[in-house]
Amino acid sequence: MRRRSVAEAGEDPPGGLAEAEIARLVDAEIARRRAAGLLDPAPKTSAFGRLTRHPLTVAFVAFALTTLLGGWYDGILKNRAERAARLERDIARIQAEEQEAAAKLSAFITLVNERSIRSDLLRSAIVRGAAEEARERKRAYDDVYLRWNVAYPLQIRVLRGLLGEEGQTIYERAVAEAIAPLFAKTDACLTAAFDLATARGFQIGAGFRPAGCSPEGRWTDLPRTSTVAVRECANAILTNMRGQIAGRALRRQGNAAGEPPPERRDWAASIEAELLASCPGLAPSVPA
Repeated sequence: MRRRSVAEAGEDPPGGLAEAEIARLVDAEIARRRAAGLLDPAPKTSAFGRLTRHPLTVAFVAFALTTLLGGWYDGILKNRAERAARLERDIARIQAEEQEAAAKLSAFITLVNERSIRSDLLRSAIVRGAAEEARERKRAYDDVYLRWNVAYPLQIRVLRGLLGEEGQTIYERAVAEAIAPLFAKTDACLTAAFDLATARGFQIGAGFRPAGCSPEGRWTDLPRTSTVAVRECANAILTNMRGQIAGRALRRQGNAAGEPPPERRDWAASIEAELLASCPGLAPSVPA
């Protein structure tokens, strides 16, 4: 037979206090402590606090922050892309200008070499007494002679612009003091030789010595050595100017990219030394 519990029997638990009495004592103790300040009052939430905790407020703040931060970051990315595109355009422009400068330099040197070679061809035809060949080569020589004299004043200024210089460069002086005088001497000799050969029916004998040519030895010595010297000088100009054009382009690209400028070496002395050795008639620079 099952025994009944104290609660089922309606009896008081051991110790003599009923559950209702215990609950009443606990409530009384809580009230006493709260009155004495021993227990914190129930927290009160302000209107602002309730507003900040509202789901709509949280969603609005999150949206605003996302919009502002996202816009700021998008602006940074856009600025970076614009700077990169601008740098790419600047470098492309600098490279195009470098190629254009190199092409102008090559065209000038080609014209120099063409005139010197035409001089050699005309001299050869006169020496051999080849009348028809000499006349044909004289026409070709006159053509390049005319093109040189038309282009020469402009080309002198172009040489300066290729390096971005404002004052006269050593290369201009090399053309004016070496190449141009050598061409003038060669032209005077070849013109006199062609006229004399034409007058003699291209019968070139031992006494053939045109005015303006070499006073001693063979008359061909002057035009031959002059054209060789012209080509050596032109090659020295081409080699050194091409290096300076490329170096200037690299410095400009570095400046466009915001890189610190490299340590510049003064090549003026070595360039001048090479040109003085290659261009007869070129005078040393006068110190400022």
